[in-house]
Amino acid sequence: MAAAEQRTAIDDTEPRYGSRHHRMAIYRNNLALAIHALDHHDEARREFAEAERIMVAKFGPDHPGVRSIRGNTVRLDGGEPPVAALNVTLRIHQRLRAVDG
Repeated sequence: MAAAEQRTAIDDTEPRYGSRHHRMAIYRNNLALAIHALDHHDEARREFAEAERIMVAKFGPDHPGVRSIRGNTVRLDGGEPPVAALNVTLRIHQRLRAVDG
């Protein structure tokens, strides 16, 4: 369910903001967390990488958002379940959807 919500957020947001907008990075990071929880690690790794590319291009390599995505990738590599991080990002997603309407 969380993965489907993130895919919907991407589908709804990309036409409005474009594929390189930092909100897309947030949604792709959230999607990666959700699909990592489903043990789809290769797909999660691709989504984390795309989210990181977008954030680095927008904010630079030392931005806290970039560090957060890199931390999520490290957790993926270590096999740590992303449940706590996913709960936080789902709350952020809900707030962003409320703002976007």
